[in-house]
Amino acid sequence: MKDDDQLVLLTLKNALDSGEESTVLFTCIVTIPVMESVYGVALDGEIQMPFFYPQLAMYDENGWNTKPLAHHADGRYLAMSDFAMTIHAPSEYEVVCNGVELSRETRNGQTTYVFHAERRRELIFIAYTDYIRLERSVGDTKILGYFNASFNPSFMENAMDDAAFSMEFFNGVYMEYPYETLIVTNKAWTRGIGSMEYSGLFTVAFTAVVEEDGTEEFGSTDTVYHEMAHQWFYFIVGNNEYQEPWLDEAFATFSTVLCVEASGQEEQSEIWWELYKTISDSTGGTVNVAYDEPDINVSNLFYYRGAFFLKELMDAVGKDEFLSILSEYCETFAFEVATTQDFLSILRERSSVDVEDIINEYIISDSE
Repeated sequence: MKDDDQLVLLTLKNALDSGEESTVLFTCIVTIPVMESVYGVALDGEIQMPFFYPQLAMYDENGWNTKPLAHHADGRYLAMSDFAMTIHAPSEYEVVCNGVELSRETRNGQTTYVFHAERRRELIFIAYTDYIRLERSVGDTKILGYFNASFNPSFMENAMDDAAFSMEFFNGVYMEYPYETLIVTNKAWTRGIGSMEYSGLFTVAFTAVVEEDGTEEFGSTDTVYHEMAHQWFYFIVGNNEYQEPWLDEAFATFSTVLCVEASGQEEQSEIWWELYKTISDSTGGTVNVAYDEPDINVSNLFYYRGAFFLKELMDAVGKDEFLSILSEYCETFAFEVATTQDFLSILRERSSVDVEDIINEYIISDSE
């Protein structure tokens, strides 16, 4: 929890033995702020509420991890949890959650919602007053789109098509998306970061690309692919985003270019790889370092150099074999938290060629 930017820790008086349970009850009152970054009330009145509740700290070989959520929104280190949430909201709002809506009841101008979100790394809800709902189906999953009604309808349709295509692609190369629903929504109107991934939900910052004839086209296809990829690399396979942020951002960026290529845009995918190579060569350094290391360019190191590291491995091993390795990585660490060494262990075990020189160029070894 945060109170005036100070971390507030809640601890049990007595330690629990293995298998014991405890219930912690507390009450708090929060004023929802004008939105900064990803949290609060947007300029159009939409409310987006991630990270609004106390979160159980992770416990690992280093003890309890009590770092606060990073202000850039990607500093997370979360285990899977089951959530139950009841929301009482004015009836003019439509509330959606990254779980399953079990019921709603409206009385006297107020609607009560009951949600369950099982096996999620976090809980988020969003409240709209003026929205459009769209739907796509991919296998056993419904992709539900909730968009502010003021946006260009073609942007919404294209975003949903891109979400469906990328989910089908990642289902095939990594593993099946394991839930019945996934929500896509627009990034709220405010300053701060753009698109953002959560467990079972992501936001998209719409971009208008003006063609030569004056028409506007949806320009965020790559963003949809990237945020969808995070459902596998961050949500299904978790990681410590404080210490090894490359494990989700590089994998999502790499996966985005694969999806661009699979969509028939081979020339565009080559352009991306050339750009990432240029950035990687100029950035240098090892990718498995923490956010708070000095003089780090987050995008260049964790997104682009990390993605090109995976591209170099794929070129050395062969595309089919490398994607098979990534699929095994996903299956092995699904719903868990993986480390760089977990990934390298599967890579070394499964690779038919020696990739140590590539690894040594990009990864700090355990002995360093």
